[in-house]
Amino acid sequence: ALDAGADGVVVLAEPGGVARGVLDTGLARDLAARDPQAPAALAARPIPPEAIVFAGDDPADVLARARRPGPDIFVLVDDTGLPTGAIRATDILAVPHRQGRNPTA
Repeated sequence: ALDAGADGVVVLAEPGGVARGVLDTGLARDLAARDPQAPAALAARPIPPEAIVFAGDDPADVLARARRPGPDIFVLVDDTGLPTGAIRATDILAVPHRQGRNPTA
C-alpha cells in the first residue's frame, strides 16, 4: 500500500470491498519503519461522509464540498457502494478553471 501511495491516493477496503479509509502515507512510512508487518489499516484516515461521492451526486454540490475546509481527498463510490477511485479536492477545484469557468462564482 505504501508503494502505491507514493504516486497517488490509496483507498483501503474491507474484505467485502467497502472503503475503510484513505492511507496516510506519512503515518504508513513511520509504521513500516517500526513494524514492517503491521497492517496498512493502522495507517488509515477515516473517510467522512462528506468525502464520499456517488455517481449521481450533483457536480455543483461536490464542488461546494471541495471548497469547504475538511477532507482533502474524495472517494468515488459506485451504485453498489464500492469504491471506484479517489480524487483530491484541489483537482475538483481545478475543473472549473479548465472549463473556462470561475470556481468562486
